[in-house]
Amino acid sequence: MPNTPVKTEASPSLSLVCVLFATLSILIYANTLNAPFIFDDFHSITENSAVKIADLSPTSLINAATQSHAKYRWLPNLSLALNYYGHGSNVLGYHLVNILIHCLTGIAAYLLFLASMRLLPGADPLPKGEIALLAALLWLAHPLQTNAVTYIVQRMTSMMTLFYLLSLLCYVKGRTEKESTGKRNAFFISSLICGIMALFSKENAAMLPVLILAYEYFFIPTDRHKKRIYAISIATIALLGLTLGWLFLGSHPLENILSGYRNRTFTLSERLLTEPRVIFTYLSLLILPLPSRLNINHDYTISHTLLTPPQTIFALAGLAGLLFLICFFYKKEHRLLSFSLLWFLANLLIESTVIPLELLFEHRLYLSTIFLFVAAVSSLYTLTRSHRAVGRAVVAVTILLLCVLTWQRNATWASASSLWGDVVRKSPQLARGHVNLGRAFIAEKRFSEAEQQLRTGMAIEPEDSRAYHDMAALYYHQKRYQESLTTARQAMTKKHADLPAIHLLMANTYLKMKNIPQALAEIDRAITLSPDSADAYETKGIAYSLIGQQNKAEQLLRKAIAIDPHPGHAYLNLGIIYDRQHRFPEAIAAIETALDKGNTDQARAHNNLGIIYWEIKEFEKSIRHAETAINIDPDLLDAYITLGITFEDMGQKEKAFASYQTAWRKGFDMISLYNNWAEKHLADNMPGRAMPYLREAQKLSPIDPRTLKNIARAAALPAK
Repeated sequence: MPNTPVKTEASPSLSLVCVLFATLSILIYANTLNAPFIFDDFHSITENSAVKIADLSPTSLINAATQSHAKYRWLPNLSLALNYYGHGSNVLGYHLVNILIHCLTGIAAYLLFLASMRLLPGADPLPKGEIALLAALLWLAHPLQTNAVTYIVQRMTSMMTLFYLLSLLCYVKGRTEKESTGKRNAFFISSLICGIMALFSKENAAMLPVLILAYEYFFIPTDRHKKRIYAISIATIALLGLTLGWLFLGSHPLENILSGYRNRTFTLSERLLTEPRVIFTYLSLLILPLPSRLNINHDYTISHTLLTPPQTIFALAGLAGLLFLICFFYKKEHRLLSFSLLWFLANLLIESTVIPLELLFEHRLYLSTIFLFVAAVSSLYTLTRSHRAVGRAVVAVTILLLCVLTWQRNATWASASSLWGDVVRKSPQLARGHVNLGRAFIAEKRFSEAEQQLRTGMAIEPEDSRAYHDMAALYYHQKRYQESLTTARQAMTKKHADLPAIHLLMANTYLKMKNIPQALAEIDRAITLSPDSADAYETKGIAYSLIGQQNKAEQLLRKAIAIDPHPGHAYLNLGIIYDRQHRFPEAIAAIETALDKGNTDQARAHNNLGIIYWEIKEFEKSIRHAETAINIDPDLLDAYITLGITFEDMGQKEKAFASYQTAWRKGFDMISLYNNWAEKHLADNMPGRAMPYLREAQKLSPIDPRTLKNIARAAALPAK
């Protein structure tokens, strides 16, 4: 007998639902707004020249969409490029967009739940609008969603899910529209457009036609058009499958799939044996999403045979049981339960079968679990039919608990070191965790801890280049330049070597060693491998500046800025070049621009402004900027020197020498600097001006040979 929709109770107004979802989304993700770029964010955003657009021309936008590393994910790529155009590497804007997408997806889920509940057979008195709303709130607040929301690059998952749900919702609206052919066709066209947008957000949207067909079978009442719709749907799915196979896998899909396993630690058969266990791990995380169980990078045991580990055969049996339950619940008219299990398994099919992806990522549950929430709430309301308040209380308390757990989980994303420290604690044998934690420690100048983590990563995966590359960077920051070069050369011989980045690191190391010709050779190698590298042109400009070719240096810095106008360090270095050319107004303007940009060493920028203002004798401004630099970074020793020379030129000798003494106590070689200044005065036959510096040097080290020699030299000169 055909299923017929029943009259439904009043539902909350859509505007109220939007306000509720927006408020909840902002509250539970407010502590992520400054969460840094991590993991694939660098590959897809900060190190991706395609998204670093300098203008909004059609060419730039098309290149951003289609030339990024994920070349078929046009819409997320474009949105990341627009974020970068607007605010560069400032993470706030990226997180706001991700939270907005999450909120909109929750609203789309609510509308789809509501439409689905209203299509269920029979005159069930359950409050369908209330169930739909609570189920969507549960999904919105669940901690599992953090990997798709807080992890910036996983916008690809959340955008795909938004358009996927909208496509299905528009299809449902079109199929249930009885009065207006125009409206019905508009809904179908909208469904097609949203489906295409989902597909060009992430490839696993290819399952959408299958799920639309399943939804049709499970929910839409039978009518005389149904057979025709099924035939068209099957033909469309077949055509889409062939098209996608050609588009994403090429003309030899099996060969391309198998080739992907060459860089994996598991085979195709091992992946197929492991994934049933992964599915039940996903379900356990869904049921018990404690922050202690969540992980951005799980280290999952591979199944080698049906009995190694023994859970493998039980997971396969459990998977067969889930398939049985889909059929069982359908026959028992529990359509929502049956469809929710089908939705869960079908939407994991692409990422959890033959494609050589990593075994487990939590963001894969963002789409696949959606209908499980509405099925769970509906079942709870059925069980508590005679005690409706109990069902509401259980769901309300669960939502509150999930909000707290999501907030706690998001706190782990506060810094790269806290996130990767969490990975290392939960996955101690995962080399990637140790290497990324080491990289985070380098950024925080926790060098001894960084070295320990990188060595652990090397021990676990000795043939992976990334640990060696980061160790070379660590040695660079520790001024162990020869060790840095040796380790960088080792990194070149390992797997996954990022050759342009390694050559650029070596170039910077040679610059520190004052070996400009070798630095330029390494930079040219980096540019040959990566012609659009703004960092390489900037480094080359610095090299030419150091050998006095300021015009050439300026050209190279301007080219770097043209390629990527957002990083502040390029403007800072351009300002330094202007300063060396005594183009002081331009130098000030460039460094002030740097202060407004991302990726700027704020303390260094203020110190350079202090130097420029000292040079043009605007001493009050010089002092203000030098003191600002010290407040930002008390260990920036150059700022104490800037402060000292400014006080000295103002005639405030005591303040000047007090600043120099502070620099000495913090590790600056003031004895050499005092002697350098003294020797300049001695060369001009001005021993009277040299002696104050020599006396200060002697206070710091009474027996320093160079100081004693210069004192004797000063005594031999006639006073002026």
